[in-house]
Amino acid sequence: MYNYYGLSEGASAGSSVISFAIGILMLISYVFIFSKADEAPWAPFLPIYNAYCLTRLTLGNGWYFLVLLIPIANLFFLALVTFRLAIVFEKSIPFAIFAIFFPYIAIPIIAFGNCKYRYIS
Repeated sequence: MYNYYGLSEGASAGSSVISFAIGILMLISYVFIFSKADEAPWAPFLPIYNAYCLTRLTLGNGWYFLVLLIPIANLFFLALVTFRLAIVFEKSIPFAIFAIFFPYIAIPIIAFGNCKYRYIS
């Protein structure tokens, strides 16, 4: 049986399982990242509070997360937050650029690696 996109039912179910696994990996990664930064480890489970805490950790002011409500600016803002996340966890600038383009690889490296949180203004 094929769906609307020409994929078999198994192909769409398999991609759903992979997407779910990546989502769980990222959620666990953010729990470890928040724990390393002495934040509440339950913060990644609350959507708006998650964004507030992440911008507070990376940019110093949590209220900057409201930029996420602006349609095109939110893409650049997420790139900035991802870049700053790598920098505040003492990663190099090339790694921070890598994190912008491959966050599903870089965020777990930051979370499960031995880097320490240090806010840099």
